[in-house]
Amino acid sequence: MSDKRSIFFDEWQACLHAHYVHVLRIGDVVTEPTLRHVLHQTGISDEELAALQAEGLASRSLPERARDAPHAAEGRSGEGTAAEPAPFDEEIALDAEGDDSPDELPPVPPGQLALF
Repeated sequence: MSDKRSIFFDEWQACLHAHYVHVLRIGDVVTEPTLRHVLHQTGISDEELAALQAEGLASRSLPERARDAPHAAEGRSGEGTAAEPAPFDEEIALDAEGDDSPDELPPVPPGQLALF
């Protein structure tokens, strides 16, 4: 085997590419330079890096409503502030689970533990 790279190198590099696109989409200016450095260290060309940058920055030009839509599923309102959580009702939650287990576990008789 003349190639000294790990058998997982291609998957790791694909993960780095996807992470770089995500970092650009969210505008993480702290992580982006170091991740770009790591990508250069793994052998990515400047053309590939430019393509990843174009892919990551393309979604940043979306209207504000489209960018805030994922936050609504995370419990945030359109202004970026946390939405008021729904009150928790334990009885409703227990009924929804459909728990068929008995209320108490059967007693376990005492016994001698084996040493060997």
